[in-house]
Amino acid sequence: MPAMPAMTARTRWLIGGGVAVAAFVIAVAAALLLSSRQVPEAMKYVPGDSVLVGELRLDLPGDQLQHVGNLLSHFPGFKDQSTLPAKIDETLNRLVSDASNGKTDYTTKVKPWLAGPTFVGILPIPAGSAPATSAPVASPASSPTGQPSFGSADGVIVATTDGTATCDSAITGGTTRSIPQGSMLVSASGDMACFMDGKFGLLGTPAGVEAALAAHAAGTGIDRDVQYGKARDTLGGDRLATLYVSGAAAQLMQAAEASLPTTLPISLPTTPGSLPQWLITGVRAEDDALVSDVWVAPAAPGAGASPTVVGSPLPTLPPPHSSAIAGFLPGNTVALAELHGVGIEAQAALAAIRSDPQFESAASQLDAALGVAGGPDGVVGWISDAGVVAIPQSGTPAAGAAPGLDVGLVLVATDEATATAKATQLKSLLSLAALSGGGSVDDVDVGGTTVTTIDLGDLSSLVGQAGGGSLGGVTIPADLHVKLSLAVRGKLVLLCGDDGFARDVLQVDAGSTLADQDAYKRSLDRASASNLGQVYVAGDSLRQLIGQFLPADQQARWQADFLPYAQPIDAILLTSTIENGLSHSRIVVTVSTPAATPGTSP
Repeated sequence: MPAMPAMTARTRWLIGGGVAVAAFVIAVAAALLLSSRQVPEAMKYVPGDSVLVGELRLDLPGDQLQHVGNLLSHFPGFKDQSTLPAKIDETLNRLVSDASNGKTDYTTKVKPWLAGPTFVGILPIPAGSAPATSAPVASPASSPTGQPSFGSADGVIVATTDGTATCDSAITGGTTRSIPQGSMLVSASGDMACFMDGKFGLLGTPAGVEAALAAHAAGTGIDRDVQYGKARDTLGGDRLATLYVSGAAAQLMQAAEASLPTTLPISLPTTPGSLPQWLITGVRAEDDALVSDVWVAPAAPGAGASPTVVGSPLPTLPPPHSSAIAGFLPGNTVALAELHGVGIEAQAALAAIRSDPQFESAASQLDAALGVAGGPDGVVGWISDAGVVAIPQSGTPAAGAAPGLDVGLVLVATDEATATAKATQLKSLLSLAALSGGGSVDDVDVGGTTVTTIDLGDLSSLVGQAGGGSLGGVTIPADLHVKLSLAVRGKLVLLCGDDGFARDVLQVDAGSTLADQDAYKRSLDRASASNLGQVYVAGDSLRQLIGQFLPADQQARWQADFLPYAQPIDAILLTSTIENGLSHSRIVVTVSTPAATPGTSP
């Protein structure tokens, strides 16, 4: 056998280089395939011009199966992960049965339709068919029977079934109608239709179902819509449910507004330039939290006319920052609703009202009233942040009285000197009003801080309407007693009904504030500690308050049926901020494994 010729150096280099290139190509291709998010086939049925798209994933995609299991393990009855699917079915069976008064069973009738991704698409109302009154109007593109559904818009639900679902189980007493794809089952009223395309079940208006089939066949589904794709990518990750709303949903909003009672003083912003380009929200499970994100893209520049604000340029909003209030509140605070940049936002709102011709007269009167106190800047310009706070009422309630909440308003000034000056100005104004009307002014020292309580007496007497009356069209009860307490702590101005709230805040020890609580810190870790505003509700304080408020005859049921499932909830937190030009709000519900309670089982 002749010897194989020896490879030259050049040959070896060529082979080695080819292997390296092949390895690189394979690695890049693998990375692209692994990192890309597979588009569910059901999504391709949703028409690409849908203005509202919903998605439900009871099949628990990606990491959601593990996260849902870990999250539910904090609650009674879900600790054993091996029985998780059965426990979920049992829970949904109970919920569906209760909602349908026992007429529908989840396992046999609903679950076969939810074996995979489920999508909902609402189509835009055809031009010229938007209702001008509250009466429903069928669109020209609706079903041949002319029956309106989904309001006056067409829509479709695309379900990924387990292969056993049939249209007969969804529509009873319907008739078949021939369409190019086969036979579509239509309800007796003509406003609902069903079509099975393999394992995909389509339910909706007849026109909606036909539009879905056409979109799938032509490849014009919502999966090809650039704006929807951008919104979905912004949301990111695996989700249990998502909801997308396009700015083109203005027609649906107009239809909703037309259906409202004519006596309701409401006008929805439906002009093209007043709506965001899109909104998308999604819910996902994490091991110890349920997280919902809401992303909103602002209206496109130049999309609509906005009134020109007259006057001096307004200061810009402060950047997102952490709470300046939480570090002063008691650790048992039940709720905190805080907004940053309040003074600037208020001035901007006043400037917009002043620049709108239809409010010209009212704006002039408002400017005159504010001018007495130094104008808008003097009244609200000094306020940086503001928060409404609820704290469990301290002390022992009066005999026969239920425990309650001390609620107060906390204003954060730009600096300590401004806080003191504004509080002194407000105290002088209210004291003068109280003393001139026969009221009283009392000062008390709380830990070195003066708390002033001003009793203004009956509001009707204060406004010169003894025996009751009305002010600006608002009826004033004859016995409405007004009392206000205020105090200053650093940059904070505390305003409340009596001195109980101020005492609670002023007597907080270092290290025991709301900002020091583990539940609060865990919530912020999941959300945005630096934000434009936040709403926080403490689970433990809320549970204690509910237990105190409930009548004696309901305590047993609360302890046995509700408290075990409410016990793991640590807190609920909503934060809002701006990221990459988009508004981002996050709602976080955190949980923890509670300490064992006598008489309960995991």
